[in-house]
Amino acid sequence: MHVVFLYYFPLSKEVKALVIFSLGIFYFLIPLGVLLYFTSQRFWMKFSKANTLIQKVLGTDSEDNK
Repeated sequence: MHVVFLYYFPLSKEVKALVIFSLGIFYFLIPLGVLLYFTSQRFWMKFSKANTLIQKVLGTDSEDNK
């Protein structure tokens, strides 16, 4: 939808390219980063408290306290 607005705005091609590039970062790279963060093993170990269970079984210190 933003691309349609950019088509009708009287902006130079360089400005339109910069806006499309910025929107591409906003709509693709930021959600990709969030997805990678929430699907990481470290996040799910903390979220599910599995890291504390493993540390109790192994008798080791937490990496978070280091």
